[in-house]
Amino acid sequence: MAQKIKVTNPQIDYEAKTNLSIDYANGANLSVRSSNSFTANYFAIVGEPGQDQTESKLITNVSDTAVIVITSALNYSHPKSTPIYQSEWDKISFERKPSAGSYAVISGSPFNIEWDDQDNGTLIYVSDGVTTDTYRWRFYNSNTGVYSDYADALAGTGLARNQLGYIIEQVRKSPIAISI
Repeated sequence: MAQKIKVTNPQIDYEAKTNLSIDYANGANLSVRSSNSFTANYFAIVGEPGQDQTESKLITNVSDTAVIVITSALNYSHPKSTPIYQSEWDKISFERKPSAGSYAVISGSPFNIEWDDQDNGTLIYVSDGVTTDTYRWRFYNSNTGVYSDYADALAGTGLARNQLGYIIEQVRKSPIAISI
């Protein structure tokens, strides 16, 4: 049996943010409105998370107040004003613990964060996972080797109806908006 688990991507709303100041077609230099607060060894998320063609590249240098230098050219062209966020993380390290055992990193881990996923999550397939397993994960910076703290453990059965994560997920799926 296999398990599919969707991990919510890291929050980047409070990280450094800027916009392209000109159309991007190719190259390793991103011309931006302001590169203040961007840091080498973090990742530039180019595009709005959750939208097609949003992509990530390592920031190698911030050469002046209007240029962010990345490791290599992006895969897509991006128009002027495309948002660029900064993230410390580019991967997810994922672990599984059988009911009688200890945590171990699963095959294929760490996984690239899927910034272009419309649900703002990364889908992890655990080929030998079962509902009696417990899972945990943490974000990873593949350039610096730094890990985040672990997320709360998740039972292989998923979230119960009375758990906050389940309730939040249901509210996000609701087409009804309440205004006060």
